[in-house]
Amino acid sequence: MPRSQHPGHRLRHFAFRLSKPVGGMLLPLILAAQGAAAAEVVWPSELERLAHGLRAADISERREASRKLITLPSGVSRELVISALKDADSEVRLRAAQAASRTAMSGTGTIVLGWLSDPNEEARLAALAVLKLDPVSASAGTLGRSLSDAVPRVRIRAAEALGALASPDAARSLLGHLEDQDKQVRLTVYRELGLLGDKASALSLLGKASDPDAEIRVVVLNSLGKLKEPRSLTTLLTALKDRDESVRQAALGALGALGEPQAVPAIDSLLQSQPRAAEQRAALLALAAIGGDAAIAVNLKVLTSTHPMAATVFADSSLVRMGQRAVPSLRECVTSRKELEIADRCLGVWSKLEPKSAALAGAEALKSGATSRLAAVRAIGLGGQASLLPGVLAELVSEDPSLRVAAREASALILSSNRGQTMAVDPIVEALVRYRADSTVLLEHLKLLGLTGATRAGAQLLPFSREGNPAAVRLAAIEAFGDLSPGAYDRVLLALLSDEDPRVAGAAALALRRMGRGELLPSLIAELGRATDTNVETLAVSLLGPLSRNKDEAVGEQAFAKMLYAEGRERDLWLEALGRSPLQPWLPRLKDKLATFGGADRRKVAEAFAGVNAALPLLQSLARDPDGSVRASAVWSLGTLSLAENLQLLRAATRDRDVTVAINATGALARFALIHAGAERQTLCSLLAHSHPYVRMNALAGLQTSVPMLKADSCSAEVQRLKLEELSEGVRGVADAVIDPRQLPSAVRGPLTVLVVPVGRSQPEPEAAFALRLPGGLVHTGVADRRGGVFEVDAPLGDVALLVPAHLAW
Repeated sequence: MPRSQHPGHRLRHFAFRLSKPVGGMLLPLILAAQGAAAAEVVWPSELERLAHGLRAADISERREASRKLITLPSGVSRELVISALKDADSEVRLRAAQAASRTAMSGTGTIVLGWLSDPNEEARLAALAVLKLDPVSASAGTLGRSLSDAVPRVRIRAAEALGALASPDAARSLLGHLEDQDKQVRLTVYRELGLLGDKASALSLLGKASDPDAEIRVVVLNSLGKLKEPRSLTTLLTALKDRDESVRQAALGALGALGEPQAVPAIDSLLQSQPRAAEQRAALLALAAIGGDAAIAVNLKVLTSTHPMAATVFADSSLVRMGQRAVPSLRECVTSRKELEIADRCLGVWSKLEPKSAALAGAEALKSGATSRLAAVRAIGLGGQASLLPGVLAELVSEDPSLRVAAREASALILSSNRGQTMAVDPIVEALVRYRADSTVLLEHLKLLGLTGATRAGAQLLPFSREGNPAAVRLAAIEAFGDLSPGAYDRVLLALLSDEDPRVAGAAALALRRMGRGELLPSLIAELGRATDTNVETLAVSLLGPLSRNKDEAVGEQAFAKMLYAEGRERDLWLEALGRSPLQPWLPRLKDKLATFGGADRRKVAEAFAGVNAALPLLQSLARDPDGSVRASAVWSLGTLSLAENLQLLRAATRDRDVTVAINATGALARFALIHAGAERQTLCSLLAHSHPYVRMNALAGLQTSVPMLKADSCSAEVQRLKLEELSEGVRGVADAVIDPRQLPSAVRGPLTVLVVPVGRSQPEPEAAFALRLPGGLVHTGVADRRGGVFEVDAPLGDVALLVPAHLAW
């Protein structure tokens, strides 16, 4: 679901469901992943018992202890695992190897290398599983001998371990086993040769591209694509005529990777035969990867043809991947074609590549009829230009219902990024009056009135906010007040904070949180002093807006004193608001108070003062806190400052014993790299090999701006490898962003609150473990506050995904 694009505070929700009032107000909630729980804790006494058990003279006691190794996070179990790998008992050693291979534990590959000659098949397999994830550079010869093992499973594992070495010696060993008698071994050898990227392997693989077995032909063609050897072009073009569809798709993928323009006519010919959807998609993606005018022409031919709808959708996506080079052809399509449907398609793709120029074309099309009015209005909306708004507003009262919907959507897009459009009020009111009987449309028009940002829109909203209207109408009008100019209707909203309907009070609090003036703060503090326990939290939610605009130092001091007096959930809200205050003379005193604060308070301070340069000493102190959850919050907040002086501290934090700290520190370094054009690349590259997937995801996200600089080095090879391997969907998504610079995160940022509600619960879970994936790929982990909330002071626009908590994601 797209997030609201207006400035100010945002509260993110993923689930549309009612819940019980929280502190006197009803808030949208976010559903947590199944199994979300408080962060896993391993007590020192438990580690001591395990260590004692692994040292016991009794074999059964050591075996029992070894069974528990796999349940421990790698950060605390490494020394125990290394010790168990050297145990005299084979069962203990095998369980230790299982724990080591589960988390790619460094330093274990060397220990198990000698197991490759063990008579026990399970020992050899366990050793190879460890070596795949913790390669030993000098092991190519030993692993090569394992390729002759009598057991096919061992030979498969040996081939995979050689593939992890990424060395010419490994490729040479694999090339000696292209004719293995076992098909699965051959498939693994062919696959690993492609992953190794040694071009010398290509000529040997070419001979296997005509194997009678289609599965083998597919794997070979995939590997040839990864090797990008120009001499494979003829073989790949021949494979486009293969009788098996999966082989043809593999050939298309390889041709796209090869990027050879000579392949375009053959792909065009294949598309003219109108293959099934999957093959059409593969062909068009191959053209996008090849690029160039000829490929654009073929894509455009499909887009403007009578092919099935699926093909035109794939052509749309392919042209977008080709970038702005396709715009001239799309412009010609829009201006020269008589068929409106085809012109509409071209304008739609153009809008994705150059929204502003396409919007101008859409405005012209409203006059000339070059496209349908529907397509023109959509294009204008995507351009976001206030000068073109009148043409869209005129369609709010169109006789065509679908055109009215498009006009409302386009108006919202333009108004969201162009505040203060007083001229839009009257056309919106006209449409509101005409279609008021439709309750859904009424709510949309109320929202549009707020997005105008015009003070006089409030006079139109006021009647809808009063008692007697349906609850949904009142809530929409109150939310719209929060979009108007700061302070215009503060007193109206302040009065609504005591409304009998907790949903209305909550909506008023959120509106004040976004747009309340500093002058309202004394009244709000006074109301808090008189508030009952049932609505104190509702009032506290509204503090952030007025405090962020407060210019009275005395009132700020009063707010600081109130925070010290408050407790629990109310204190969390005070701290969020104080963190956004432009006047913070009390910051040194807050730092002194940390010694008297509990862990939840310190964690909230670290979260709330993100992005505040004056709070740097405070955040640096909290980044060294004995509580891991506080450290995790602090290093994430240090990342919002993007200061070079924090780099040494953040690098050290990537090695923290608490994995949430390591994840957030990597995210902070990634933010620095994104802002400073690829800085910290070496550090982030090294973190691609980290055992936790969220660390790898953050490292990959930080390498996005390094795309133009990626050369044939170990870092770029590892990025490509992560993209190709069977990793989690989240990691693949970030790897795609690394390869495609167009997916860089939006520059539009702002505050965001997420409330965490575990599955099966109806309320936010206080101090629940969380992992959020933000737009652009960064993952933020930690522990929620005492409301069950997470406050992001500087989140990019876009959808937020909730992941499994870090300690459950190994």
